[in-house]
Parts: sequence; structure tokens; C-alpha cells
Amino acid sequence: MNHSEIDRYNKSLICLSVGFLIAGYCLVSAFGSSGFIMANCLNMLFRIVHSFHFIQEYFQVPRYWWSRILPHSSVIQTLIAIAIITSVSEVYLCCDSIYKWIWHFLLGGCCFLLFLWVVWLKENELVRFVYEQWKKKESSESKPKLN
Repeated sequence: MNHSEIDRYNKSLICLSVGFLIAGYCLVSAFGSSGFIMANCLNMLFRIVHSFHFIQEYFQVPRYWWSRILPHSSVIQTLIAIAIITSVSEVYLCCDSIYKWIWHFLLGGCCFLLFLWVVWLKENELVRFVYEQWKKKESSESKPKLN
């Protein structure tokens, strides 16, 4: 980075800091101490967006590169369905009796297995990567270590 790029980057960080201070003041005034947590969340969101923009410019990547890191739509739909199922299960099955708790636990386990199955079917590249990393770790652990 040259001097002008560093100055521009520093100015944007100053703007983010000033925005955090303003958001912090307004949100703490409105919501009390919870407002400070909200201001921190906003600050992190703006810094993440700023970092995405910086990475995109610096490495000259395509405009919508981040859409490739999102999971398959089936995985997202499965997660939403599982969230609904487990929320309903928590209301109706959780914690009244041991039998209801067991059914709630089993339903959660089935939802987890469903999620793993959908990931296995739709996220081939991720599954392959995890498998290769696991095999790499396993082979490095089996080698004798020299002291």
C-alpha cells in the first residue's frame, strides 16, 4: 500500500469509529446497557462490510465473490425447517417429564442427522475438503516423531 492508500484507509477507520461513538450514544440513551451491545454489533457489521469492500478492491476479485461462500439453498432451507421443528419441540416436549424430554432429545438428534445428510448431498466440495484435512491429520499423527 502506498501512502495515499494508507491515509484513505485510516480516514475510513476514523469514520467507522465516529459512527460507533454516535451509535453507542444513541443506543445507550434509548436502550440502556443493551444499547452498547447493539452498538458493538453494528460496529462489527460495518467493519466486516468495509473489509469485504477492501478485499474486493485489493485483490481485484469479481463483484459478487462472497455469494460463492454461501451454503446451498437446500442447506439453508433445512436449517430454517430444523429451527422451526426444534422450537416447537422445545415448547411442547421439553422439560415437563423425562419421557417428553427424551422425545425432544431424539427429535433434535434426528434433525441433526437430517442436516448432516443434506450437507453430504449438497456440499460435495466442503465434504471433500474436510475429509482430506482429516486424512492429512491422521497421516501426520501416525508418523514417528523425532525428539
